[in-house]
Amino acid sequence: MVKKRKRIGATYGVVFAVLLFFSILPLFHGITHIGVWCLFGITATVGVNGLCYHRPDLIQGNFLKAIKKYNQWLLILIIIFEVIFSFFMIKSAYFTPPDNKEETAIVLGCLVIDDKPSLMLQKRLKKALLYLEENPESIAIVTGGTGTQSIYSEALVQQNWLVSHGIAQNRIIIEDKSHDTHSNIENAANLIIANDLPTDVVIFTDGFHQLRSQIFANNIGLSPTSVSASTPWGLFLSYWVREQLAIIQAIMIVIW
Repeated sequence: MVKKRKRIGATYGVVFAVLLFFSILPLFHGITHIGVWCLFGITATVGVNGLCYHRPDLIQGNFLKAIKKYNQWLLILIIIFEVIFSFFMIKSAYFTPPDNKEETAIVLGCLVIDDKPSLMLQKRLKKALLYLEENPESIAIVTGGTGTQSIYSEALVQQNWLVSHGIAQNRIIIEDKSHDTHSNIENAANLIIANDLPTDVVIFTDGFHQLRSQIFANNIGLSPTSVSASTPWGLFLSYWVREQLAIIQAIMIVIW
C-alpha cells in the first residue's frame, strides 16, 4: 500500500514538473496572458494532490483534510473540463479539412513586429501559401488591424508576405479593421458577400484557435473547414488553456 501510494505520488511529481516547466517557459518570452496563470493554478492543484499521496503524514487536522478533499474534487473537475474541451478543439483543428472544392481562404491575424510577421503568423501564412498554390482559383482574405508593435496592419503585412512569395496581389483582399477573432470573421464575412465569394471557407490559424473561429463562422452563416498551423511547442500548452476560456466567451457571445 505504501509503495503504491509512493508510485502515485511520483507520477504526480512528474506531471507537476512538466506543467511547471510549461508554465514558466512563456514568461521568458514576455508572455503573461491568463492562460499562463491558469496553467500555474492547474500545476499547483496537481502538486498539492501529489504531496497528499507522497506525504499523507502532513495532512493533519480538519482544515488540512478539507483542503485535501476539495483539492481532489477540483482536480477531477479540471480533468473533465480538459477532456471535453480538448476533444472538440482537436476535432475542429485536425479533423475538418478542406473539401477539395473552391473555398475562400481566411488567414486570421496575429502579432506583427515592424513590417514582419511573427513566428506564429509566418506558420499560418506558410499553410495559406501552400493552399493558394494548390488552388489557383481561390481568393484569400487576410485579417487584422494595427497592433502595438507595428505601424502596419497585420493584414497588410500578410499581403506583402504572400505577394513576396509569389501570390498575385489581385487574389488577396485586405481586412484591416479588426482586433479580435470575432471581428476577424465578421469583417471577412462582409467582404465575402461584397465580393460574391464562396461562403465555403477554409480558416488558417493555429490548431488551438480553430474551434472558436468555427463557432463564429458558423454563427455568421459561413461553412468553415480548417488548416492548422503548428504552435511553437513551448507556448502551446498555455495558449491551449487560454483558448478554452476564450471558447466559453465565444459561446456566450453567440448565445446572447
